[in-house]
Amino acid sequence: MTPTGLTRADVERDIDLLDSNEPSGTGWEAAFDRLRPALGHARKVRNRFRVPIVTLFLIFAALWSVHRLAPDLLDVPRMWLQTPPIVCGALFLLVEVIARTVFPVLQREERVAALLRYYGATDVSPDQEVY
Repeated sequence: MTPTGLTRADVERDIDLLDSNEPSGTGWEAAFDRLRPALGHARKVRNRFRVPIVTLFLIFAALWSVHRLAPDLLDVPRMWLQTPPIVCGALFLLVEVIARTVFPVLQREERVAALLRYYGATDVSPDQEVY
């Protein structure tokens, strides 16, 4: 069981159900109602971790660039400016792997988003937008 209550099998079953129906038909509403909030929640959680990591990466990359252009301006060892961006990059990838493991809907994110748009929804409702 995952935090959203959907397992990989549930996600696949709901995708198959939406694939086999049309918006004018019936029987797809339950799958739609399960996938839409699951996708929104998974994206929201993933972005809560992504944004700070990318921000730190950009800060350290900018500091490293300043250090390369004017070595005397920042009096810190070069290793202290090279290692954090590498660690941030590794954390970014780790967050992506963990998010796809914890939230199976992210493993098929593009397909789920395409189906939700086809059935008339936006990927994420305005109240779930991160930016």
